[in-house]
Amino acid sequence: MDAVTLQQMINLYGASWTAEENDISRARLRPGEMNLMGLAFTEEMRLQQLQFAESTELFEAAIGLPAFIDWRNNNGNYVTAVKNQASCGSCVSFATCAVLESRVRIGQQSPGLSIDLSEAHLFSCGCGNCCATGWLPNRALDFAKSYGVGLERDFPYQPGDQACKTIPPAVKVSGYSAASSTSARKQAISLRGPVSASMAVYEDFTYYSKGIYKHVTGSLVGYHQVCVVGYDDQSQCWIAKNSWGNWGESGFFRIAYGECGLDTQYPFYDPEVRLVGNLVA
Repeated sequence: MDAVTLQQMINLYGASWTAEENDISRARLRPGEMNLMGLAFTEEMRLQQLQFAESTELFEAAIGLPAFIDWRNNNGNYVTAVKNQASCGSCVSFATCAVLESRVRIGQQSPGLSIDLSEAHLFSCGCGNCCATGWLPNRALDFAKSYGVGLERDFPYQPGDQACKTIPPAVKVSGYSAASSTSARKQAISLRGPVSASMAVYEDFTYYSKGIYKHVTGSLVGYHQVCVVGYDDQSQCWIAKNSWGNWGESGFFRIAYGECGLDTQYPFYDPEVRLVGNLVA
């Protein structure tokens, strides 16, 4: 696959996104590789597919909820900077920390609040040596609930398996729920903030540059966890924060409703978060 041929196919199918060669597409991922993804598609995930499969109201606006919300610009920016998981299947940790950071900003009513949670702490202590196998979003939230997540400055991330390092928690999850209907998904985002979401990744997605992604061609290369920061009913899409550095729309992407199982096969995880430590050094 190359970007020129892919763009021709995108245009032929009437999709509204742009394909470009980039560092991610040049990686030429093979099925089963975890280095840019890391959602472990286990039997537990298959059961989730059955439990949360949704076939109705996908394209309906949720009654009483806004038709558009983007927490990057909702009377201030409540979304923290994009990071890069690099060559380790740690996307679950990155998506979870992204959600928790945003939820702290929202809870403190402080857009732009400086908070940088340690993905390494959550991943290495909660999952272990999981770069090659990946993790599950509910397991990450369980760890954040039982122990909490510390700060990046106390346990910096390195792409690769790291030994667990005991550091003080800065935030803890009080509880979480799994939103499966469209209205519940939108309610979680619009009323409480960004959520953690699962998706299938196909080869063409790695070429994404801008626009509203729809799968056009290419094989399944794996499963991925992202942070959904908003939605747009007019454009019929979710707005998501990725963990691939400056890929896509400055690290973010828009994906059409009903694509890649994101809103049809897996729930959105909606956590309650509280501060338990000092964010200031």
